[in-house]
Amino acid sequence: MNVKKLFKIEYILIYTAFFVFVLNVSFKRIASNEFNRIDLALNSLSLQNRLPDDFDRLLIPFSYFDQEIENQMNNVLALMSSSDFHDDLIEATIQLQYSLRQTEQTLLFGYDSLLYCAIFLAVIAVLVILYKNFSFKMENNRRQAMNDAQINFSRDLHDGVAQDLAAMKIYLKKNDVDKTNFYANHAFNEVRYLIDSLRMDFNGNFEKVLEETINSFEANYEIRAKFLCAADGLNKLREEQQIEIYRILQEALSNIARHANATEVTIKVTEVGSTLNIIISDNGTGFNQEEISGEENERHHYGLINIKDRVSKLGGTVDFVTTEGTTIAITIKDIIR
Repeated sequence: MNVKKLFKIEYILIYTAFFVFVLNVSFKRIASNEFNRIDLALNSLSLQNRLPDDFDRLLIPFSYFDQEIENQMNNVLALMSSSDFHDDLIEATIQLQYSLRQTEQTLLFGYDSLLYCAIFLAVIAVLVILYKNFSFKMENNRRQAMNDAQINFSRDLHDGVAQDLAAMKIYLKKNDVDKTNFYANHAFNEVRYLIDSLRMDFNGNFEKVLEETINSFEANYEIRAKFLCAADGLNKLREEQQIEIYRILQEALSNIARHANATEVTIKVTEVGSTLNIIISDNGTGFNQEEISGEENERHHYGLINIKDRVSKLGGTVDFVTTEGTTIAITIKDIIR
């Protein structure tokens, strides 16, 4: 085990709790045994008018700091030396036993308090471990989201900007100014959209994040975009769920910009009970459903496959309808809490 791990606060709490627990149980058992021996000795005094030889040693730990017990013990010893005070001896012995029982209860209460402290320390240690595990999981999710964003960004650069620049280079050689300007503008818009997508803050209003994404899409690609939202539960989603929905929307809009030849896109987000519905539709050229089946075709329609995978990760379903443009209908049940 790593030495640094041994000195983490949660492990120190666990070690302390275990140490206190073991000592508490041991000393409590020893104290109970000692009180039982003293009690038996005093009982034998009442019956046989004599005490064990080591009785003084047994009583010292309890009489040393308690003057009342010491005085009662001296009184019992004094009465033992006289045969005329048998009844007084019995009464003095009962008083001593009563005082010792009170001392025992006080001492055992102290041991029980230490036991509760040990349990409390153990609970704190468990809570610290759970909190750190939760934070570690959240950090892993955040890193995974950042890694996905970097992968998507690289793929978008390759599939979008790189292809536009390659086409621009070809038309430059052909001295085709119109086509060169077209692909140059398209590459420029793609880069601006990608940069805008990296600035999104998921710590605020998620509906506003989606709205800003759609506004950025409209400004950069000059495709009219409408956003209709009737889902108050969006802001109640976990951050990893929000990121997945954001990536789905981003993927869909990128596909529309690259392949649909659309002039208008509408995004509707609604909630019905615990179900979230997302509909993304455009007036573009659409595509053939058979084009996204099979491993060979999946490589050419990675965006659509990626949407299906992300929706599936959220436990939802997605349908692609290609009549008069393309409509992506997403249904995610039991996501609104």
